[in-house]
Amino acid sequence: MALTKVSYSMIAGGAINALDYGATGDGTTNDTAAIQAAINAALGSASGTLWLPKGTYAVTSVNIYPTGSKSL
Repeated sequence: MALTKVSYSMIAGGAINALDYGATGDGTTNDTAAIQAAINAALGSASGTLWLPKGTYAVTSVNIYPTGSKSL
């Protein structure tokens, strides 16, 4: 039997893990696009929760509002 690695993102209603979207948190890699993708996924998820594991994330700017909205 093969084992499958399960991430929170695979669990309905689970938190969205930024690492699953390519963020590294190493302090040198530009994580802007990955963090934005994770935010967008969290905004569309059942839980609406974004998890940033411990690390240093290099980010220039992100949009935390749903597309076309000015407030959550």
